[in-house]
Amino acid sequence: MESREKVLKDEAVEVVEAAIKRHEDFDKTIKAQANKINNLKQFANQLTAASDESVKETQNLQSKSQKHQASVAELAANTDRIQSIIGMGKGAIIELNKTADEFIENNMFGVYNIKETRNTINDRFQKVRNQSDGRRQCLQEASTVHQFICDLEDEETQIRYNKSSFYYFDLNCQNLHRKHKHFDVDLETHEPNVKNIQQLGAQLTHEVGNPDIERKSADLIGHWDSLKQATNERTKKLDEFITYHDWASSLNEENPWIKERLHIMNNPGTGTTLVFVQALQKKHESFESDFIVQNERCQEILQQGHRLVEQNNHLSPQINKVDDAALLPFMWKADVVESWIVCRLFLSTWSSPNLENQTTYQRACLLGHTDIVQCILNTGIPPDQSYPGGNSMSTMRGAFLFACQSRSMPTITALLNAGAAVDKLGSCSLSYTNSFFPGIHVFGSSSYNLSTSWENLYPIHFTIVHNNLELLQKLITPTTNKVLTIRCFTPLHIACLLN
Repeated sequence: MESREKVLKDEAVEVVEAAIKRHEDFDKTIKAQANKINNLKQFANQLTAASDESVKETQNLQSKSQKHQASVAELAANTDRIQSIIGMGKGAIIELNKTADEFIENNMFGVYNIKETRNTINDRFQKVRNQSDGRRQCLQEASTVHQFICDLEDEETQIRYNKSSFYYFDLNCQNLHRKHKHFDVDLETHEPNVKNIQQLGAQLTHEVGNPDIERKSADLIGHWDSLKQATNERTKKLDEFITYHDWASSLNEENPWIKERLHIMNNPGTGTTLVFVQALQKKHESFESDFIVQNERCQEILQQGHRLVEQNNHLSPQINKVDDAALLPFMWKADVVESWIVCRLFLSTWSSPNLENQTTYQRACLLGHTDIVQCILNTGIPPDQSYPGGNSMSTMRGAFLFACQSRSMPTITALLNAGAAVDKLGSCSLSYTNSFFPGIHVFGSSSYNLSTSWENLYPIHFTIVHNNLELLQKLITPTTNKVLTIRCFTPLHIACLLN
């Protein structure tokens, strides 16, 4: 202290006063900078709070995003003030070092203390700068992570929305296919964003080492791959559905034609005159020509359906249900109908000496082929089918009379079970009548017209002639005794005549 006082006495009063004034100014500057540094630290703490883990949660993301935007705006507004504070701090340090150098050069106020104080202040300032740089880097990393998480959440939301749209079904497959094309384009535009987020996530994982970032990046990759796979599957199914739709449209065009022709083929109204039958035959020949064309078309549709099944179309079960199950019965029924609608002439005692027209069905009844009769009945043929028969056009009988003549009980039973009429007459030649009822021409009504060349017979007459009591019990009805031959014979008359 004594040496210090001696030095002070030697110095000029003006120099001492100037040094004191500079020291006071320096203290004021330090205090002012300290307040500004405290404000800067407080603002940095706010930025740190803005990048906490709570911001990464999806809850209240909108409000937190608004707060973050406010923080960014405040940071931009305070940029000039922060730069001015940094400039003032640098200026104060420069002025401090300059003043300290002057004191040291003039050997004033204790050189050692001045050097120690200057070094301490410079070290603290450098430490503050280092901490500020470190905080800036942390804030920048936090901002990058926050932006990464926001982008990731946006992509996750988009992926979830696109996945949820897969569960909506549009009845119009064309509109659905068109919307999916737009979705494919949207997916392609998002793919670069997803790749950038993946790269940024890998970079942040390497630099920051945050396991949450690595987990979210892995989840994003998994969801993106799942979305692409679902998109590819949906594209494939939509293409298959379009193909199936075109095939089904062609099939639906043929089904009404088939059903209409089936209805015509199953129509029991086959006519009672030869002219009507001949007209029906001409229509059937026209149908056969049309059928050849439609058959080729149906075969082509069936082949297309088989190709769709072979290509593992996801609608194969529906295609298998709409296979040739409808076409084959139609073709089979058409062939059967053709066989029983077309009559052929055969030698027959029924219309002797003329030939008799017989269909395949009637012929099977006459020969007692029960299996064939039952098979034809299953196609929907009228059980007691009848046509004008013989060249004379005066004889006719139904299928049930053919069966009665065959004396085959299984065949007769099959026709009865199918609903054949038991009181339906048939007209036969007089030659057959004389052989069937010997001597019947001796007895007759006085009103009998000798110009008549046929006789009326009923199924019950066969039971009487053949003495078939089993069949007789099935044929007797309340009106049985009223059925008459042309000569006005009742069944009881015939029974008495034959004893």
